[in-house]
Amino acid sequence: MRCTNTSFHVFESATAIPASKGRMMLAANCNYRYCLSRFTCKDIVVPFHFAVTKCTLPVAHDVCFKLTGLKTFYVTSQPIYIWPGASPYQAIAQAGIESVLSVRDPAEYISPLVPFDLTETDQLILNGVAYGNIPLPHIAMSQAQFNHQGHAIARALNEWTPPGLLHCSSGDRASAAFACYLISFGGFTNAAALQFAQGLALENEQFIDFVKGYS
Repeated sequence: MRCTNTSFHVFESATAIPASKGRMMLAANCNYRYCLSRFTCKDIVVPFHFAVTKCTLPVAHDVCFKLTGLKTFYVTSQPIYIWPGASPYQAIAQAGIESVLSVRDPAEYISPLVPFDLTETDQLILNGVAYGNIPLPHIAMSQAQFNHQGHAIARALNEWTPPGLLHCSSGDRASAAFACYLISFGGFTNAAALQFAQGLALENEQFIDFVKGYS
C-alpha cells in the first residue's frame, strides 16, 4: 500500500468514517490528517510492521535477525569466517544484501573477543556490496552525542531500498541503532522501539538508556 494524502473524521462516537463509509486501510509510516472536528486536526503516522525471523548468515555467536516489512533489514553481530576460505562477505552478497552499515568503532580491531575486521570494507566492495561505518563506540558519550550518531544512522537506513545489513560486534549496538531508525522514520515511540530492540539483541544498559532518551 502506498502513502496517500488522506483525511478522515472521528466523531464523538469514536467511530472512524472515511468518505467510502467503510473501513480505512492505512499504509505503514504514512502521514494522515486525523480530524476530531472541522477545526481540530492532527497528523498521525502508522508505525512500520516487521516480521522478525532468525537468519543463518556467518556471524559471531549466530546473532542474526531478518526483519521483513516494507523494506528488508538484517540486524546481526560481526560477520566472521566460520571456516578457512569461506568468506562471510560472499555469503552476504549471495543473500541479496546490497548495503552494509557497521556501527563499530574501527579501534575495536584490538578487541580480544570479536575484533573489528579491517578487511571488511574491501571484501564487501569486491563482492558488490556498499559499505558504511557510523560508530556507536563504547565510550562515555552524552545523550546528545548518541542522538547525533543515531540520526545519521537512521537517515542512512531510511535511504536504503534493497535489503541491507546493520551490525556491530554482538548485535547489541546494532539493535539500538535500529531503534533509532524506528523512532525517526518508523512511527515508533521510544518505549515501543526499545521493546523491539530488546527483542533482538539489545542488552547493554548504557544503550538502553540512550534509546529511552533518543530524540
